[in-house]
Amino acid sequence: MSLVNAQWNGEGFVLSEDELVRLLESDMELAALGRGGVDNWDWYDDSCCDYLDAVGFDDFEDAALDAVAQLKGGAAAE
Repeated sequence: MSLVNAQWNGEGFVLSEDELVRLLESDMELAALGRGGVDNWDWYDDSCCDYLDAVGFDDFEDAALDAVAQLKGGAAAE
């Protein structure tokens, strides 16, 4: 799983403009695919499940919360 390139400063996250653009681009692309019905493809669920199995999580929210905790230095996710 690729982590976001951000730094935890004790109060919030600091990320570069390039990283923000990358995250927004990914979010917009995913939204466009969802609007286009990609979530109805035969392999959509299998691909999501395979990815989550590979990274050891049951859902994307848990994976994201863990990534945030790692960026905070391993602190438990809120």
